[in-house]
Amino acid sequence: MMLYRESYYGDNENTDLRDDVAEIRVAKNRNGATGVCRLVFQREYTRFVNFAEE
Repeated sequence: MMLYRESYYGDNENTDLRDDVAEIRVAKNRNGATGVCRLVFQREYTRFVNFAEE
C-alpha cells in the first residue's frame, strides 16, 4: 500500500480533489484486489477518516 496526498507532493494535474484528501493505493495484493481508497486527512489530530462524497 502506498499513501498519497496530492497537496503534499504538489501535483496539480487533478484539481478536483480537496486539499485534505488522501489516497491509499494498493499496488500489489496476493490473491486480492488492487485499487485506490480515498480518505480525509485531519491535520489537527494527525489522523485519517473515511471520505464521504458530497
